[in-house]
Amino acid sequence: MWALIFRQPEIRASPTLREALLKDLNFERVYDQVMMSPASTDSEKDALGEAIWRAYNQMHNEMQDEQHSAPRYALIQRFVSCFRPSAATERGFVFTLNQDRLVETTYLGQVPIDLPGVPPEINSPIVTLPDTDHVCQIGIKFSTDEGPHSLAYIKLHGSVNWRKSDGARGLVIGTDKTRLLAGEPLLKWYHDLFHAVLHAGDRSLLVVGYSFRDPHINATIVSAAKDAGLKLFVLAPSTPEDFKTRLSGVHSHSAADLIPGGEKIWQSLYAYYSGSITNYYMSNNAKLPAPGRALFDDLGLKSWPLS
Repeated sequence: MWALIFRQPEIRASPTLREALLKDLNFERVYDQVMMSPASTDSEKDALGEAIWRAYNQMHNEMQDEQHSAPRYALIQRFVSCFRPSAATERGFVFTLNQDRLVETTYLGQVPIDLPGVPPEINSPIVTLPDTDHVCQIGIKFSTDEGPHSLAYIKLHGSVNWRKSDGARGLVIGTDKTRLLAGEPLLKWYHDLFHAVLHAGDRSLLVVGYSFRDPHINATIVSAAKDAGLKLFVLAPSTPEDFKTRLSGVHSHSAADLIPGGEKIWQSLYAYYSGSITNYYMSNNAKLPAPGRALFDDLGLKSWPLS
């Protein structure tokens, strides 16, 4: 994402923004510094926000290219679909911190996906989020609905095509996400739902592609592991040794690079899978390969072969 943002025209046109990103590869930290600094001009703040939005939108457009269509469908059908409920009264959850639209614009009818609280036109370039009263009604309906249930896809940090009720873009970016989440009814409910699901008791959570750098997410995971028996499973490309080293902050150069609650995250771990997500499903076969079957067996989930 840093590279995508850095090469946007708004950054190239601003010496200040270009220098800030060259100094720090953590674009969310740069975003906070620019937005909170009294030295930043309104035009610089607008330019950085526009560059970040353009980067996400460009990433989405690249993923939608025809050459990527087969990998997209394979990912949704062969991997994501395995988290759907096995009974009408159950509900499967995918919580994502990603703000692209890959999943909801790719899924097929045999893998129904529900974005609770989001208007039906989920593929629209602009989706306006519901206000507080509507979110309350959505929450009640969601908690009392007896099924049959779709796979709930919860975008904890918003989406590139969402707009808040005041017209601002519905992307949660920066290092102080808790404050931003509290200010948007749907996103606050999403975080409350994330907390409730993880604390429901005897749950398993598979984490894929997360850096463990968001304190509010880490705190929920650690709390659920300690108080509700949550079992943490992690799939990542790094070796277990590198993963543990990063969590412990051994090679961190500053306090800002430390993983919040890293040691407690490590103690919550029940299984670790090294490699890319593509090692765990096959794009040309409805059945999972041996590593994929072992992964979902460990999670206690049925691996769904699609006809």
